[in-house]
Amino acid sequence: MDGYWSDGYRQDCSGFVSMAWNLGRSEWTGSLASVAERITKDDLQPGDILLFHNAENPEGGSHVTLFGGWTDSARTRYTAYEQTRPATRRQATPYAYWTNSARFLPYRYRGLAGGGRTDPSGPVRARPGADSSGPGTRNAHVTRLGQRLVARGGGRPHQDGPGPRRPRPTVGRPRRSSAPRAGEGRRPTGCRRP
Repeated sequence: MDGYWSDGYRQDCSGFVSMAWNLGRSEWTGSLASVAERITKDDLQPGDILLFHNAENPEGGSHVTLFGGWTDSARTRYTAYEQTRPATRRQATPYAYWTNSARFLPYRYRGLAGGGRTDPSGPVRARPGADSSGPGTRNAHVTRLGQRLVARGGGRPHQDGPGPRRPRPTVGRPRRSSAPRAGEGRRPTGCRRP
């Protein structure tokens, strides 16, 4: 892929993961494993990746996706965040992927504070489903995911941190609608870049 964002990351799947992991440069599917450690399906946490590198033909099927959490209790589908043509997308995806599923392997970034391990003796928390997230969603689950991504170094490109947005104080009459006023644009959400 020839396109690059203004911060230097490539506009492809491995460039997207490199940006999310704050690697400082764009890795490719053949090098991402060098900055990560293999984990098991049972160890997957939001921010980990599922990686398939086709060494025989890297442009013929190699792909990487960010794991966003399980969408079902049987752990057969997950929320995938990925850069594909024509844009970045978030969608429920069968484990490990739509094609070449047996060749996609889970990895965790080695640069996590504390090694990225969770305490297995800690309380088991239910994972939110697809109905708990989406464009414009603001709730405790989205806040917790944002905090985890920032803790893993993924907050650098964003202007403000995770968490519920507090309403801005109104001056004069309160606004009757959440629609932007004339001349105001909507604030972009997600990982979009100019």
